[in-house]
Amino acid sequence: MIRGALLLAALLTAAPAAARDHGLHAEWSAAPRLVPKGGGRGPTTYAQRGLDAATITVLPPEGAPRTLGAGAPVAFEGIGNYHLVTARSQSDGVVRTAMTARYFSEPGPAPQDLLAAKRPGFEIVPHPLPREHAHFEAGRTWAFRLRLDGQPMAGLGVTLETANGSRVVAVSDAEGLARLTFPADFTPGPGRRNAAFVVSASVEGHLSAYNDSYVPSPMDNRSLPMGAAFLVAGMAAAVPFLRRKGATP
Repeated sequence: MIRGALLLAALLTAAPAAARDHGLHAEWSAAPRLVPKGGGRGPTTYAQRGLDAATITVLPPEGAPRTLGAGAPVAFEGIGNYHLVTARSQSDGVVRTAMTARYFSEPGPAPQDLLAAKRPGFEIVPHPLPREHAHFEAGRTWAFRLRLDGQPMAGLGVTLETANGSRVVAVSDAEGLARLTFPADFTPGPGRRNAAFVVSASVEGHLSAYNDSYVPSPMDNRSLPMGAAFLVAGMAAAVPFLRRKGATP
């Protein structure tokens, strides 16, 4: 466990040369990531962070994978529900793999089979993904499965980093599952209501990560109005007692 954690820290510190050349070491994480640009129903391109892959692969909820050039726009159309997007490169003797997910709101099969499929290489996949139209949430515990060539990897140090500056560490269990409680690290008040995160781990010669975004707990949005409501209700309830106390005998 200690050895795995030290290896992960070293790999995250030593971003590949292509990433260093573009100043990506100054970002909030050096883990391999695929950052979407664009969205909605239009084509999406994916910027690479911490790796330099020549292609990206789109894994639909059913059917054959699609492989495109790294800078090519990805059109999500036809079959709906979750798609996985992944890329892989090798440098300095380390294979780096990045994965993210894209929800496409058209009818399509649930993602259980997509997540459970055994694929070559070292990868981290959510277990499970949030329900349709939902999000990863702060304050909740989310599980991620670690697999090498389709086999679960136990006893690996796993790191969650957020763009808000938090870092959480866990260890994968016998089934290769790491459970991470997302920190409530959003600044109170109006402002950005989502933030990026990445979950990463390593084994000898491999560094893999899954990245996505998360949102504050719904209770965070309710706390201020609820507090104000309780304050107003308390003041209203106190008025009759204050009037009696101030009344002339």
